Amino acid sequence: MSANARRGGRVPGPDQLARRLVARAGDGLLDRTAGTRPGMRLLFAGMRRMYRPDRTGGFRGEIEFAFETRRGVERWTLDCGDREAVFRAGAATAPTLKVRVTLVDFLRVGTGGLDAGAAMARGRLGFQGDFRVATMLGAMFGGKPFL
Repeated sequence: MSANARRGGRVPGPDQLARRLVARAGDGLLDRTAGTRPGMRLLFAGMRRMYRPDRTGGFRGEIEFAFETRRGVERWTLDCGDREAVFRAGAATAPTLKVRVTLVDFLRVGTGGLDAGAAMARGRLGFQGDFRVATMLGAMFGGKPFL
């Protein structure tokens, strides 16, 4: 049992732990860890569990993410279905939306440490395609609307 639990405190859940970790880590550390293939798979496994098909506004289709890392651009595809979201490495075949973002900013926006509008204003987050889908991204994964 943790010291926090013995004192009667609550044990933080995975979302709280992720927020704390991302908030405390520097950009370089986040890029070196989350930007690896295992790190990306872990990130998307968590997002897959958080997917809320009831908050997609009826959207079904592919979203392509182009994550800018220190090693170059990593492309991943999110295929939104009726019941689940499936992620895979590589470019989408017919994306409804393309998202270009630094990996670090994606993590910070996703954990509430950075406003999506601020990232857009700094040129570190961009969208191409159906902007309506872009506005729903946060809600699709249990958070507040992205924009």
